[in-house]
Amino acid sequence: MLQLATDTQLRGSAYANLGPIYFAQHNYPRAQRSFESAIQLNRLYPVLFLDLGLIAQKNGDWKTAANYYARLAAVEPTDVAYLLLSGALERVGSIEDAKRADQLARQISSDIQQTQQTAGHLMLQ
Repeated sequence: MLQLATDTQLRGSAYANLGPIYFAQHNYPRAQRSFESAIQLNRLYPVLFLDLGLIAQKNGDWKTAANYYARLAAVEPTDVAYLLLSGALERVGSIEDAKRADQLARQISSDIQQTQQTAGHLMLQ
């Protein structure tokens, strides 16, 4: 039904809002499709990259997770984004890049232990 809407801004926002609903229901395939549709319609909310990275990670696709976390860090360079990126890069064997991302997280974090807890909590969702 959403495909019939002619206003791309409205469609993009709708997809971006549907994704978290599916994600919360653990319907990751539908959440992923919604997030990707929102991105294709130029709705580049940082949470889209976060959630797509988490979905890829749950599927064991660490390379894709790293790509999404890198996009997240590019649009929202937070300590959590860099820490998630670091973990994904480490999993794919990009150790030096993982170390750089970890260093960036530590540089901008006011409380690295809290950052690690937040990142860990996100990965468990």
